[in-house]
Order: sequence, then C-alpha cells, then structure tokens
Amino acid sequence: MITIEGIVETVVFRNDDNGYTICKLRCDKEVVTIVGTIPFINESQEYSVQGEWTVHPKFGKQFKIESIHEIIPTTTSGIEKYLASGVIEGIGKVTAKKIVEFFGEDTIKILDSNIEKLEEIPGIGKKRINTIMKSYLEQRVTKDIIIFFQSYGITVNMAMKIYKKFGVNCINIVKDNPYILTEYISGIGFRTADSIAKSLGIEKDSLFRIKSGVIYIINEFTFYSK
Repeated sequence: MITIEGIVETVVFRNDDNGYTICKLRCDKEVVTIVGTIPFINESQEYSVQGEWTVHPKFGKQFKIESIHEIIPTTTSGIEKYLASGVIEGIGKVTAKKIVEFFGEDTIKILDSNIEKLEEIPGIGKKRINTIMKSYLEQRVTKDIIIFFQSYGITVNMAMKIYKKFGVNCINIVKDNPYILTEYISGIGFRTADSIAKSLGIEKDSLFRIKSGVIYIINEFTFYSK
C-alpha cells in the first residue's frame, strides 16, 4: 500500500450520505486526485492517505483511498490556521485567534481532553461554545471509530458501514463480540472477525467464535458442494 501526504486544495465532489469524496490533494509540487470514502475532509487541511493508484477510463490517474489520517499542526500559528479553516463549526478566524491566544500550544490537547474549558475564554458566547463542542465531539467520535477499525485492517468504507449499523457504541459492541460483524456487515467474513478477536484477546473456545465458526464451515461446505 502506498502512502502520500498533502494539503487538500479543493473538494470536487462529496456524497454526504455515504462519505464518498473526490478531491484535489497538493503533494509537494504535484496536485493529485484522491477518491474514496472520507467521513471528514476539509480544504486547506493536511492529510496522510494510504491506498493505491488507479486509472479511471474517463478521468485518468487517481489515488484510491483505503485509509486516511489528519495531520494536526503543533505550532500556535499552525493550530490557529487549522481552526480558522472551518474544520470545526462555530470557529472562524476571530474565534480561532482567541482560543489559541488563550491556550497556546496546548489548544488541541485541551479540546480533546477538556473541551469545557472553552467557557473560560472571554468573548466567546455560550451558544457558540455549544456549537463548537457539538461539532468537535462528533468529529472526534467518527475519527476514533475509523482509527480503531483501521488498526485491524478494516478500510474507511467498511468502518463507516459498521458505524452506520451499530452507532456510536460500535467499538464496544465489536470488542464484546467481533463475530457479530459477520452477521450484519457484508464483506466481513469469519477470518477477518477471527483475526480481530485474536488481537482483542478473545478466547478460542468463546461461544461467539464457535457459533460463527460453525456457520462459516457450513457455508463453505455448501458452496463447494454445489
């Protein structure tokens, strides 16, 4: 799998229902087209994407995404620019400046761990703070879900299918019983679920594993007997 990094110049197309996105990514001096399921994407933001090069019969060379990671800036100027880009609803240039001036280089860490501290900043109203908190927390939940499933080799597209099926509690549901994926998520079979279960430390004699394994063997036997 190939990894490229760059800044999103333009979002050409986006389907808000399934997250399918086409955008232009500037990598050094080259601008490339990236396509795939991307639940969060913002112009002027930097990303690291993993995938493969493909050639579309009409649009030519494209980079098909399997996974994506947002590159968060660490300097105060970078953080201010990041927040001012519109990545979080309720934060524009003025509000971004206030937040970074107040929290400095700890801004992102505070937003992640104690976002309620926004209430300490003078000049930001309660209504705006609520909007910021709601937007940021929703994005963080989605990112956490994608990162969790990517660590087990699940693509962004498949991770979003799991999220849509099981909701915000999908990580805990899968941690309790990875084999549930074989029942409800098309494209995830016993071997993938079993690999996740092994990584999570689920015992080989788990009733969930036995049940799923029996169904898998029966289906395999039925398929090859035809």
